[in-house]
Amino acid sequence: MRTDRWINAVGVLKTPTLNLLAAQVGGQGCLVMDGWCATDPKQVKAWEKDGTLLQRAKEANDQAAEASRKYEADKAANSGMPALASFEINEIYGGPSSRL
Repeated sequence: MRTDRWINAVGVLKTPTLNLLAAQVGGQGCLVMDGWCATDPKQVKAWEKDGTLLQRAKEANDQAAEASRKYEADKAANSGMPALASFEINEIYGGPSSRL
């Protein structure tokens, strides 16, 4: 398992779950999930237990991708826009927050 992707999730989620997320969820979704593990590990463990974790991670990845598309469209339309970190793009353009 690649652990460089996971900073907070390693101590929260089971190894098979981390492997499944890494294989089936995009990078942004994994980053958001890792943030959720830091801010509310009990909730994330509950999602793992009830089987909704993977779907929530995929939805977070989709939201992050949509926010990135909106940002890139605005950046193309408005030259001179600053470069933003992914969490800033998510905040401004409606992507998932790393905080639950």
